[in-house]
Amino acid sequence: MATENNINRIEQPLSGTSILESIIDSLPAIIYVNEVKYPGDICSFHNLYLNRSGFDFIGCTREEFSSRNIHFFRKMIHPDDLELLEISLQTVYPPGIKPSIAATMRIKSKDLDHYCLFQCVKTIMETFDDGRLKKVFVVASEIKEITPPGNQILPSLNENLKKNKMIKQYHFTPREQQVLHLIVKGETDIEIADKLIISISTARKHRNNLILKSKVKNTAALVALAVESGGYSALDKI
Repeated sequence: MATENNINRIEQPLSGTSILESIIDSLPAIIYVNEVKYPGDICSFHNLYLNRSGFDFIGCTREEFSSRNIHFFRKMIHPDDLELLEISLQTVYPPGIKPSIAATMRIKSKDLDHYCLFQCVKTIMETFDDGRLKKVFVVASEIKEITPPGNQILPSLNENLKKNKMIKQYHFTPREQQVLHLIVKGETDIEIADKLIISISTARKHRNNLILKSKVKNTAALVALAVESGGYSALDKI
C-alpha cells in the first residue's frame, strides 16, 4: 500500500506554480498584488492576488475578498494612510524604472477594533503610458513591539518610519522645495528650467542636491520619499 502511494506521488508531482504558492502561503507576511484600472483613480483600485496570511489576517475567504471594492479598503486602511495611497497614485515614474518603496501602513481586520502597523515594501510592476502606477507587488510585515534577540529587522524598520517623516527636516531651500514639487509632478530638468526661469544646468544641480540631502539613490527614490512624507503631491500647485 505504501508503495502504491509513493507511485501515485511520483506520477502526480507538484507543479512549479503549486510549490511557489505553497511557499508564499507559508510565509509570515502578507503578500499581495494590487492594480488600478484607470490612471490615478483610487475607486478603480482592486486586488489581483493575496496570499493565505493575508486572508487569515483580514478574516475572509478568497471569494468574499474578490467581491470587495474601495469602500472595503477604506474600512481596512487608516484614513491618513489611504490619503497617502491616493496621492501616490498621482506620482509619475520615469520610463523603464520599477522602484521599490518602503512605507508603513496601518491596517485592521474586520474582527479588530484597532489598527496594526505594517512595514510594506512595494515594487512597481507596471505603469500606465503617462507614468502613473498601474500594478504593484507588496510584501507587508507586521511590526511587533517585541523582537527576538539578534533580530535586526525592527531597528531598520523604525529608521524607515523616521525617514518618511523627516523630509521637512532636510533643510531644503525655498528654491529646492519648488524644484522638488516639479520633480514629483514628473517635470524634466528642461521643463523645470523653463517654469522657474533658470538654466538647465542649475535645474540639474538642484535635483542632484535634493538627492544628496535626502540620502537617496536616485530621482525615483526621491519622489517616493516626498510622496510618502505627505508633503508633496503630483496635484500640488506651486
